[in-house]
Amino acid sequence: MHRALCTGCGAAFRVPSVGGTYTCKKCGGVVRVAAEREPPPASETSGTCAACSAVLPRNARHCPECGRDVSRASAPVEDASAGERRLAARDLRAAQRAVDFVRSVFWMQAAVFGFLTLFLLFALVDPQVPRGRWGSSC
Repeated sequence: MHRALCTGCGAAFRVPSVGGTYTCKKCGGVVRVAAEREPPPASETSGTCAACSAVLPRNARHCPECGRDVSRASAPVEDASAGERRLAARDLRAAQRAVDFVRSVFWMQAAVFGFLTLFLLFALVDPQVPRGRWGSSC
């Protein structure tokens, strides 16, 4: 895929080929493939992005192409200690209790609403009006 820019509005697109002619989806203008930039010298780069293989500038925190956080990618991940795992498990249980409480409140509200709806429907039936065989007034 190649990067392309609209000559009308400046919107950026990715196009499959360099030689093709494309129309901007935003303004209807002509989309032209952007000129390929020379790769920067190796002394100014710090490697490539693991997600999109773009060349990363020195001391880059995010990939300029895909936006991935590259500063943490090289840092080793440490295992959590037993105390940290206990705290995380406790927080997870507390969050699950909160979700269960909210879910039960919603179910109670639904039950009350259903009961009130049925009560109102039965209350609106006038017992003095004679009904036909199928419950209609005709």
